[in-house]
Amino acid sequence: TAMFDFGEDDEAIVNTVKAYARARALQNAKEQAGVYMQTYSRSVNGNLTNDEISAITNNIVEEIGETQYKKLPYEAYNAGRQSYGKVGFMYEAIVTVRIDTDDIKKYLNLDTQARYNVVSQNEALQQSINENNNEFENLRKRAETVSNDASALNTIKTEINAVDNKLLATQRLEEGNRLYYQGDYNGAIAKYNEALQYNPKYADAYYNRGTAYQNLQNYNVAITDYNKAIQLNPNNALAYNNRGVAYGKSGNHSAAIANFNKAIELNPNYAPAYYNRGIAYYEIDNYNAAISDYTKTIQINLNFAYAYNNRGNAYAKIQNYNAAIADYTKAIELNPNDADAYYSRGLAYCKSGNYNAAIADYTKAIQLNPKDAVAYNGRAIAYAMSGNLGEALKDANKLIELNPNDGKYYRLRGIIYQKMNDNVKAQADFAKARQLGSNG
Repeated sequence: TAMFDFGEDDEAIVNTVKAYARARALQNAKEQAGVYMQTYSRSVNGNLTNDEISAITNNIVEEIGETQYKKLPYEAYNAGRQSYGKVGFMYEAIVTVRIDTDDIKKYLNLDTQARYNVVSQNEALQQSINENNNEFENLRKRAETVSNDASALNTIKTEINAVDNKLLATQRLEEGNRLYYQGDYNGAIAKYNEALQYNPKYADAYYNRGTAYQNLQNYNVAITDYNKAIQLNPNNALAYNNRGVAYGKSGNHSAAIANFNKAIELNPNYAPAYYNRGIAYYEIDNYNAAISDYTKTIQINLNFAYAYNNRGNAYAKIQNYNAAIADYTKAIELNPNDADAYYSRGLAYCKSGNYNAAIADYTKAIQLNPKDAVAYNGRAIAYAMSGNLGEALKDANKLIELNPNDGKYYRLRGIIYQKMNDNVKAQADFAKARQLGSNG
């Protein structure tokens, strides 16, 4: 329900009251759906936090049918409080919603960074909803005290219009978030544009639009939106973090690190900022700094699988293969379907001379991604190093089947033929490799 103490003859105010009644009804429906989702999620993944369940629920609740409005006796509101002699009114909104529990899988398939984005979007949305409700309630209380002061009432009406625009902006932001969650980034951008038309100073709308552009790999536009979000809210650690990611994707690693530094300064426990700074340090070959940041990430979030995987990559770069293998093993434990982690561990095993273990990991990576050329390449080398030239040749043939115009795979097969003492075929493959531009 929503109520107000004057202006039932004012259509704009009535519409605002109805809008708030509908918003509260939807929020109530989401809270009820969240109770169900909390129980359901335990059967799917018992590791989800309450914040994650709230974010998932709010993104998958769908209103069906038209909102029904019911005018309630105002005396029910007046009971137990002093009357100021004004005509007030109250509306109840009735909404029907549904949730598709299969949509929880979308969240479970997201990587850790994407999950942080979804949860942070929901947290900001809930904050906007609470702020809108508080502003509306404050105006209602002020209306109680001004009695028949026409000037004061007109001022409140003007403020109601501004609050109404904020409510409409919040609704568009919420619609955009749902589209974002479904992977419809262009649709989300359109909704965020509408939100900004209603509220041009809506920092969250700029931030969310930036993340959508970033997912479309339009990094320069994303950076522009993050700039605006930071201008409106200089304490938004998430905006600095995501702007750092966009700079990193654009190849500007020094700017990326500066933004991650600021995000960490604002929120020392924000794991993605350490993780992303680790990536930036890795890209400029500062592997020890990268390891330090990945370690900090893991200290904050023990289940950050990609942090273990990336720390393993950094350890491998400094040839600490035992540490790398331990990290890849943990990453696989957290995400058993991560083909890259199996490949990386296979490479570390191969570098440390454990070819059988390497072959097993490459085989698993291929099972998870049958068209993964790098895994076939790694397994071919491991087979060759272990002396199993027949299996190495099969993998080389598969590589050429998958990539018939890549000269390096002909060169690899040529080397295998050479080891098999078949110089005619070896020279033919070397010639084909040179023809395709591979002279390594």
